[in-house]
Amino acid sequence: MQSLFSSRKERKREQQLRLAPAAASEDASHLPPEYLSIFALSKSSPGLFLYVALSILSCGILALVGRWYPEVRVRLMRKRAQSFREAEFVIVKGRNGRWTEIEVRRDMGLQMFQSSGTDDKSVVEERAMIWFEYRKQRYIYREAFSSFQRHNPRLRKSCMEIHQLRGGLSEEEASVCLNQNGPNHIDIDDLPIINMLLDKIIHPFYLFQVLSVIVWMLEAYYTYALLILIMSCSSIAWELYSAKQNEKNLRNLVKVEHICRVIRDGRTVEVPAAQLVVGDAVILENIRGAPVVADMALVQGECVADESTLTGESIPVVKTQLPFVDAPGKVYSPDRHKSNTLFAGSVIVEVKVKCDVMTATSPRNLFGEEEPQSAIAIVTSTGFASTKGELFRSILFPDQIEFKFYRDAYKFLAILGMVAVAAFINRLIYGLRNRLPSHAIVLSCLDLITIAVPPALPLILTVGIGFSLDRLKRQSIFCIDPERINLAGRVNIMAFDKTGTLTESSLRWVGIEAANDGMFVGFSNNTGGESRMERVLATCHGINNVHERLVGHPVDVEMFRKTGWSLDQREQSTYINGQPVPLAAVIVPPEADKSTYHILRRFEFDAHLQKSSIVAIAADGASLFSCTKGSPEAIRNICRQESIPMNFHAVYRRYAAQGYYIIACATKELTGILSDEPTPSEIANLRREQVERDVMFAGFLLLQNQVKEESVPTIAMLRKAHIRSIIITGDNALTAIHVARQLDLCHKVLLIDVHEDNVVFTQVQDEPDIETMSLHSATPRRHVSTGSLSSRQRPEEFAQAASAPDATDDERSHPIEDLTRHLTHVMDQVDIAVTGAALDAIIGRYEATFANWLAGRARIFSRTKPSQKTWIVERLKRQGNYVGMCGDGTNDCGALKAAHVGLALSDAEASIVSPFTSARKSVSDVEKLFREGRCALETSFTAFKYMIMYPIIQVFLVATLYQLGTDMSNNQFLFDDLAIVLALSLLMLYTGPALHLERDRPTDDLFSPIILVSIGGQFLINVAFFIACVAMLLKSQWFCSVSKAAEGLDETFRPINSTSTNFTWACYPIDPVADIHDSTISKSYENTVLWLYTHFQFAICALAFSITRTYRRPFWTNTPYATYLLLLFCILTGMLLSLGRAGSGYEFMARLFDLRTGVPDDFRFAVWCIAMANLGCALIFEAVVVNGFVRKWVARQEDLKKQAKDLKRERSVGIGVVEDTGILDVQTGRWGGAGGSFGRIMSFGWWGTIPEEDRISHEFEMSQVERHNPVEDFYDAEDENVFVGGDSEESLRLVGALR
Repeated sequence: MQSLFSSRKERKREQQLRLAPAAASEDASHLPPEYLSIFALSKSSPGLFLYVALSILSCGILALVGRWYPEVRVRLMRKRAQSFREAEFVIVKGRNGRWTEIEVRRDMGLQMFQSSGTDDKSVVEERAMIWFEYRKQRYIYREAFSSFQRHNPRLRKSCMEIHQLRGGLSEEEASVCLNQNGPNHIDIDDLPIINMLLDKIIHPFYLFQVLSVIVWMLEAYYTYALLILIMSCSSIAWELYSAKQNEKNLRNLVKVEHICRVIRDGRTVEVPAAQLVVGDAVILENIRGAPVVADMALVQGECVADESTLTGESIPVVKTQLPFVDAPGKVYSPDRHKSNTLFAGSVIVEVKVKCDVMTATSPRNLFGEEEPQSAIAIVTSTGFASTKGELFRSILFPDQIEFKFYRDAYKFLAILGMVAVAAFINRLIYGLRNRLPSHAIVLSCLDLITIAVPPALPLILTVGIGFSLDRLKRQSIFCIDPERINLAGRVNIMAFDKTGTLTESSLRWVGIEAANDGMFVGFSNNTGGESRMERVLATCHGINNVHERLVGHPVDVEMFRKTGWSLDQREQSTYINGQPVPLAAVIVPPEADKSTYHILRRFEFDAHLQKSSIVAIAADGASLFSCTKGSPEAIRNICRQESIPMNFHAVYRRYAAQGYYIIACATKELTGILSDEPTPSEIANLRREQVERDVMFAGFLLLQNQVKEESVPTIAMLRKAHIRSIIITGDNALTAIHVARQLDLCHKVLLIDVHEDNVVFTQVQDEPDIETMSLHSATPRRHVSTGSLSSRQRPEEFAQAASAPDATDDERSHPIEDLTRHLTHVMDQVDIAVTGAALDAIIGRYEATFANWLAGRARIFSRTKPSQKTWIVERLKRQGNYVGMCGDGTNDCGALKAAHVGLALSDAEASIVSPFTSARKSVSDVEKLFREGRCALETSFTAFKYMIMYPIIQVFLVATLYQLGTDMSNNQFLFDDLAIVLALSLLMLYTGPALHLERDRPTDDLFSPIILVSIGGQFLINVAFFIACVAMLLKSQWFCSVSKAAEGLDETFRPINSTSTNFTWACYPIDPVADIHDSTISKSYENTVLWLYTHFQFAICALAFSITRTYRRPFWTNTPYATYLLLLFCILTGMLLSLGRAGSGYEFMARLFDLRTGVPDDFRFAVWCIAMANLGCALIFEAVVVNGFVRKWVARQEDLKKQAKDLKRERSVGIGVVEDTGILDVQTGRWGGAGGSFGRIMSFGWWGTIPEEDRISHEFEMSQVERHNPVEDFYDAEDENVFVGGDSEESLRLVGALR
């Protein structure tokens, strides 16, 4: 494309222009562009005239090419603009490689600029804004860069600056913002029907159909041509209707007709939601069900919102006031301040008014007595820049996931086209030799080409997917991206979130392990035994009372209910030192002798920080205190050293190994942070890092998260189907490992984590049994890997064994550099678990090779952030895997959308965060989805094979008839295409999925040996029997050929001596009108016998391709298909065997299909026997050869390639590569050569380079190793260190695969 628009001298300048957006992206007001290249263009009258003229001269071909390839049209119609400022159009190259021409707009409006004076103030002027829109994002021309920059319409201010906006914007400021950002609406383009119709018609396939209909009309195939025309029009109409319905549904989802009350120029005004701008102060009214129309930061009050339409999570979430003070240098971020942000698309459940801490005034005083129930939120992003807008943008412009099936389909059609061209040439030569009329030659040649591409192919493929989606919908599995159903049939790695997916969403109380003065005091199953722990459990939560119902995170709700305390939120404020301070909640004790707590501040749980905190004060006027709870790792890092028990890790690890959900708790007196008489502003200005520092450890809260009943059989089913299951969770690593062991996902585990800023790995011990534990040490005497749910020991018994110091002495950690040595030496299968912190460290410190290997090798990813989940899925996809992801749609939205197949467990009918949604919220729906995906994929291949074989057989038949001097009639074509092919191809799609997942996956390659052997074998079988039928016909004594029948006839097939009254026909009488078609005799013995026989081949191919039961149920379970197939065989048999019999209705059949009488009974029976032999050979070949030998061979080759790829990836990080010649002693697990020396692992591959002297000295050394691996022998001649074994067949095959 660059050569089209730029000369060699200008390329350097254009490269700089293309790099300008990247440089501008460092500016927070701009975002990185979503295109790869951009060129400035302007109108050209000569170019437009040239383009129109060439389009007319080429009969519209150039116009079509220009429509398909805009860069060609632009090259002729436009000229290069001198600069982007003068551009009237731009053409951009998207990330998918496609070019798009976009008009540049110039709008006059108010804009804000930096003044040229020394005061550096912003001034507002009316200027022309030059901009264009690409993928619903504005690109505005900036003088500073002399190019277009992607505008960032989001609010970029600190928390304090956002609070200062609560007074609202001026009308002038709002006008400037509206002009730059555009209106606050998510506009789904309403494309005109005529444009959509034109796009459909000029699609290459439909264009071919139009040309085919024209050819058939010229040949007088009116019925067939009209049928195809009706089918094509119906298909286009259905696609247009579906597209319009999707537009309508999307428009209904984004449609918001809401009037908002905002503060403008210091007064309250009502504006439509579309007129909201970034920075607006919106007054939230306590109207249940009111929509949130933009992303907003809550600066006053509290709000309970339902975000189920965005995340699929049905539990309402509590939104609290944005903190006044954040970390220095930090600006507001919806990710970091998620608990303070109302997201567009959510719904208000309840609004709670809170007083203004900074001004010590309440909303009642600020807005008047008529506004008592209000809160204030500042708009942070609008339209497509909002969270809802980004979700819909991902729907409108999805990432292109290339599926091999569709790419190969075009290649197959190209092959068919070449077959048609060959037949075209053959027919052309035959017609010229026999001096047929030129128009007849041309039409018959074009007819062969039109037959080659099956007209019903797009319809068949679409209907097959539709049947699968309908079956899924009946099982409450909904889909918003139908093309991904085929991808579900290829998934080989399935990632699961843990909590709420593999385990129950609810948590059951177990007890507490309290600590005091740096020592654990013992396990207790109630909360009343230790005052500090009870205070944390009663206050440190984000629960709200919504319509007399506790709403909050399940952990908080279960924890608070167990305390027996109650929550009162009727009071809005309390008084400290005589000054009003807003209240989040009042916690009332169950006994009168305990003090009531007033919660003043809440720092909601942050997934990145992995903790939450509160600031509270006792009602009796005691000093302020804070309570913090979170992950043990996060809490330990902020605790005072003297408060941490020596056996902290031992107790924590033992509880976690037993699968308990562990939350560490801490508390802190705020005496040293605040003044003796703290003011409301001091409390409001408390930063989170001040509260969450130097706290006193209070103990562990233990909860139990039961594995779902359906999780165990689902994982077992996936394992049997050779689908690798992994866990990606934000929970603790040991808890995740325990759940994985319960699901039989792993047994021996190496845990990679960060310890004292070093990446280390440890071997996670098998779960200890209480009977083998010493009461004086946490070290087990022996390890028992039970892997069962019944082996969980009671916490009160376990605490006695785990509370001793130095409990982890036997669990030595090793530097990550030794991991390859360990994995090479170990003889048993070992799985890897990695924490999010370790993953970040590995990505940042080591080479990408090791990070890629770890992403594909690890079984459990724990303590992962949402962004890390997405990274893991993307990395697995890059390794050539088909990845599925199953989660609840809360903090795994990115991973669900990134995966090939994302399944959200949500109450919503169709969640926009995931391609698939399970309304039953059952993880067992994964199996149903995969079975249906494999069925849909196999159905697509079956239908495609049939639609490929049908034109091949028909082209072969027509070409043979042309060669014999005859032709098929219109009704014969109609019967073939409608009554046989179309009916069978539609009915065969209705076969349901297999009841179980098989070990092998269906192929996604149309050029796979399974497909090629199947099509090739059926073709050869059908051709062989067809030739046998032709040979038997030509050798029959009764047979009279067309050429002989035409003896004594002129070109019009009338007797040469037309005056003779006693003309003797050579074979049979010929009607020059009824029996003639396109200057050939269509009513002939050749036509009759071969047409009747070919019918059987159409039905035989349908039955043969449907006989496989690997991924679909047996074809006889598809009652309509089996019934019609049986009926069709009976009809075809009757048509063949009843030929010429009186009273059999043959006269009508002969007239309808132009069949010639006089075929003997014994010959017709012989033809039927050939058809039955053809049927038997086709079924045996498909069942034994294709679905037996070939499928097994392909599966074995895929396994070998996978094992080779895995082994090669392990070698890339040094696993299995030894420096010295040696053999692994399987008894001792030690490496030794002839001299008994240890082999040193060559682990330089991912954090260093092999020294030159080592490379030379060991260049030709050989090493031998035995490993517990399905592939035992391996050799790679390209590596300096050779890893070899015997000369087994597996080794040789593996060598070939790797080379």
